[in-house]
Amino acid sequence: MYYKDECNLADRIREFPDEILINILSLLTLKEAASTSILSRQWQYLWAFTMTLNFDAVNFEVGNTFGRFGELKRESRDQQSFRYIDWVNRVLEQHSGQNIERFRAHIFLDYRFKSSIDK
Repeated sequence: MYYKDECNLADRIREFPDEILINILSLLTLKEAASTSILSRQWQYLWAFTMTLNFDAVNFEVGNTFGRFGELKRESRDQQSFRYIDWVNRVLEQHSGQNIERFRAHIFLDYRFKSSIDK
């Protein structure tokens, strides 16, 4: 009986219009939303239409992760920052939504990253 209920729920979710699924994905971080693309063809590109772009790579509010990032050697911190910026740029290039209601990025950046920020 329990398994049957799970199948029914999956069938009902499959019937949701894309707009509802996109709203649901907008509640997730970008990595979580993008990971749903493996579920089916219907879900493959839905993440690209989300209205929320939450680029939190880590949860800086838990523990002292942000502090540890600041303690890295400048070379390591810069390398991670450039990787993060590349990730943000790739996602923005793939974003297909008509608008962005919320945008969140959290990383150490200084004047050397000005052109990337302006872009």
